[in-house]
Amino acid sequence: MSNPNSVGNYEDCGRVAWGGYWTIYNPNELNITSLKVMNMNYSVTYRNAPIGSVNILGSKDGINYTLLKSYTNTNGTGGAWWTIDMSNNTNYYKYYRIQHTTKSLAGDGSTSVAIARLIITATQKIVTIVRK
Repeated sequence: MSNPNSVGNYEDCGRVAWGGYWTIYNPNELNITSLKVMNMNYSVTYRNAPIGSVNILGSKDGINYTLLKSYTNTNGTGGAWWTIDMSNNTNYYKYYRIQHTTKSLAGDGSTSVAIARLIITATQKIVTIVRK
């Protein structure tokens, strides 16, 4: 992300099995202020459902994570957008995790959850290097 006030826009983020998560990594620390998620349409073939509830976690090293926010998606319709407001997040992390904790009722019988699209709004930490 070259712009310090940047938006990342990712399509077809894929699916993860129960208990799984998506990891967002940037070599420079980010302060994510919002995550906008589009539900994947339920697929009988892949048996993936929209997310019900998630935990958002942050880490500086990719090993030790801190819970930043828990959120429940109340719209399980395929193609629907929902936004996780992270404006209270004042810390910068290199790693973020979107860890699903429940599925949406719209995909009953599914074995995984999926994100069709993810838009990340974040500020990149500015690092100044001084040469001597």
